[in-house]
Amino acid sequence: MMKIHTSIAMIAASAMLVGIAGAQDQASTASDTNTQPNITVTPEQIKKNLGYFFGYQTGRQIGSYPTISADDFDQEAFMQAVKDGMAGAKPAVDQEEMQATLAAFQKVMDERLATLSAKNLEASKKFMEENGKKEGITTTKSGLQYKVVKAGGSEKFDEAKFKNPVFKLKYTGTLTDGTQFDSSNGQSVEFPLQVIPGFAEALKTMPIGAQWIVYIPAELAYGENSPTPAIPVNSALVFDIELEGIAEGPEAPQGGEMNISPEQLQEMLRQAGGQQ
Repeated sequence: MMKIHTSIAMIAASAMLVGIAGAQDQASTASDTNTQPNITVTPEQIKKNLGYFFGYQTGRQIGSYPTISADDFDQEAFMQAVKDGMAGAKPAVDQEEMQATLAAFQKVMDERLATLSAKNLEASKKFMEENGKKEGITTTKSGLQYKVVKAGGSEKFDEAKFKNPVFKLKYTGTLTDGTQFDSSNGQSVEFPLQVIPGFAEALKTMPIGAQWIVYIPAELAYGENSPTPAIPVNSALVFDIELEGIAEGPEAPQGGEMNISPEQLQEMLRQAGGQQ
């Protein structure tokens, strides 16, 4: 999992890759479909719309980080930097001054993140405490909570039976305010047990055929290690899970490093940008 530790370098790299990939993807979609409306645009509209498109792509990426906003940087300087970069001009700010600037702002973002993290953790604990008092809610020793929507059968996960279990299920994941961040969209998907602790505990506990609403406290979810800006740090999560079956999965790979090509990295960033 990727720790949400907002980095200036990561913002710059991911904004560039997502912006380029997004532009290529939209251009490909427009050329490949015959259902696009026949819209005529003037040269002036093309210029204006392209400016908005590239600005929006960059803004979405920068705005996806919870610790940075448009008020943090001079927008006139931003536009001048875009022009200088496109023209291949020498940067107006020397490297030493820029490094000092980025280091100083990194401290600001870290302080903001610490404040946000503490605030969200407190909200998570309050939610779990109040939710645990509701009728039909069961709280396990770990602090996981669940509500049974459908009981299912008598068969459950048996650790002695499965070496590499794969769980077939349908699910929807939301924040405590109901904001959806992930879903199988009504389709059956398969998961191993290499998921967040609260999700894994639910899969190992619920009977096959059961449907549960599972409430996962921040410490059993992602904590400060969120994989996406769509899930704020230290958030309690809610999952609607319907467990359809358990089967033996393939042998888990032993050791070795995970190698990702530049093309795969760009695709991962493109997908992350599209899901925000």
